[in-house]
Amino acid sequence: MRRFLFNWGIKGIGIILLIILLRQIDFAVLLQTLRQFNWCNIFILEVASALVILTKAYRFQLLAGHFDVQLRLSSSTIIYGSGMFLSTITPGRLGDFAKVFYLKNSTGCSYQKGIYLSFMDRIFDLITLTVFALFGLAQFVAWRIILIFLLIFIGLVLLSTFLFKNYLLKIITRLLNGIGKRLRLSFSNIEPGVLVSSRLILPLILSLLPNGIIFYQMIYINQISQIAVTPLDMIGILAFGNLISMLPITISGLGTRDATFVYLLAQKGIASAAALSLSLSFFLFNNLGILFFGMILFLIFKPQIHEPEIDR
Repeated sequence: MRRFLFNWGIKGIGIILLIILLRQIDFAVLLQTLRQFNWCNIFILEVASALVILTKAYRFQLLAGHFDVQLRLSSSTIIYGSGMFLSTITPGRLGDFAKVFYLKNSTGCSYQKGIYLSFMDRIFDLITLTVFALFGLAQFVAWRIILIFLLIFIGLVLLSTFLFKNYLLKIITRLLNGIGKRLRLSFSNIEPGVLVSSRLILPLILSLLPNGIIFYQMIYINQISQIAVTPLDMIGILAFGNLISMLPITISGLGTRDATFVYLLAQKGIASAAALSLSLSFFLFNNLGILFFGMILFLIFKPQIHEPEIDR
């Protein structure tokens, strides 16, 4: 019980941070920013959110195929969209667990394999955001240093994959065994080598599609808000903010992403109110589409729930 209260209590840090930021700015600026969006602008942003769901579902389908889980694009879209909907409305972001549950009931694959898929799906987003977050670091250091850091990062990934593959597999096996003990599941029947297979390159590259659409949403919001920030800077700041928002000290990135926007845009001479309006506008319009289309997939189309005939 104590651990449960601690895990949920620590998520309040982001909310407290957001409240502190809101107390220091003029709400009139926030409202003025929102008034600049007409129905056409909102429609474009929400269609973009629908495309985010679709492209992530397509990546999830390819990833499932790599693990010998046959999943149609329509089923993948329903499962993934429902998971994103549940992640948005639950503070604990239970969508990942929902995806594992629905995947098992839809395809008959094991919970272990579903956890594998969800884990790799998250890793792909993490890698993509890390690369683009380097643009955010360019606010403080020279591009030459960023390029060197990127080359070192790519080099370490390649070395780990090809030269230290066996050692990397041992680390992955220990990590999965630790997860298995906590969830009371066994991963002994799944080969960790599939996690470093070259067949994962295509799903990883496809991660650029949904993240690219998300970056487009941010750039579009910035253009409507008429705040003097270049598209390249906006991409870097959003990627860095989303990366920070993955820390388990907030709910849906509230507070942590906003603080990142305020701090980085201040280096560009942008006032806190304008920076916060950009961050909150993105949160509102991005999640509005996820909520709307995800709710349709979850409540109307509904993920299949039945007893599987086979267990892959």
